[in-house]
Amino acid sequence: MQVETKFIAKDGKKFDTQPEAEAYEAELDRKADERYTKYLTSSAGKRLLQDHSSTEEGYWHAIGESDDPGIGGGRGPDLGIYKGRLVDVIRKVTAMNAFWSWGGGGYITKVNVTEL
Repeated sequence: MQVETKFIAKDGKKFDTQPEAEAYEAELDRKADERYTKYLTSSAGKRLLQDHSSTEEGYWHAIGESDDPGIGGGRGPDLGIYKGRLVDVIRKVTAMNAFWSWGGGGYITKVNVTEL
């Protein structure tokens, strides 16, 4: 019986060596930081942080960018509703490929929940 060791990155991709997996994860982290910064400097990101503190807790609805860049283009994919600090939600959704299509990324809005 032969035992084979694989190293699994946080996104599930498998590698033969630990250095390969670590380098891959470092690149994922670099890209995630780049996307996070890109969103924060976009008009949508700036507007969001004008209205809400990055540490504000709540429910946040994320919608990916429409793949139609024309005026009045369609709505992008619904990426879900997240509960937590805004900064953590921004990091989570900007790392998703579906958040981006052709430009500055999708949108994040606060959801106001009314309890009955």
